[in-house]
Amino acid sequence: MLVHCYLQLLLGGHADAARALLERYRPEHPCYEHELSQLSALQDEAHVRTHALAQHFLVNRFVVSLSRYSFTLLMAFLHGESETLTLTLLNERLALKQLPGEPCALEDEAELTPQTGLQPQAVRVRLMLCAG
Repeated sequence: MLVHCYLQLLLGGHADAARALLERYRPEHPCYEHELSQLSALQDEAHVRTHALAQHFLVNRFVVSLSRYSFTLLMAFLHGESETLTLTLLNERLALKQLPGEPCALEDEAELTPQTGLQPQAVRVRLMLCAG
């Protein structure tokens, strides 16, 4: 979600807001530092339109795997809080893949596999919703 919001801000001509967003939330995503580093070099809409990784994120949906129970809780929260914008972004930019079984705790973020999104593989992700 961070990458898509960042790219949309750049495409909309809001480079300062895009940089501020990335600076604020980048530390929360150490597993994706390589990709965020590449994307942070983008300065404007022209850069986004010609950058291969940026184009890949804009064209493809990122797969997020979660248990059915977690999916149900997420949807109940988003509908209950009238988070229409968040729901729209989820539907446009993510592919939520429901897995059978119980949710599992992620003990250490080192368990995450950094993905560029170039291979459509699901990874275990701790889904965090940030208000503000």
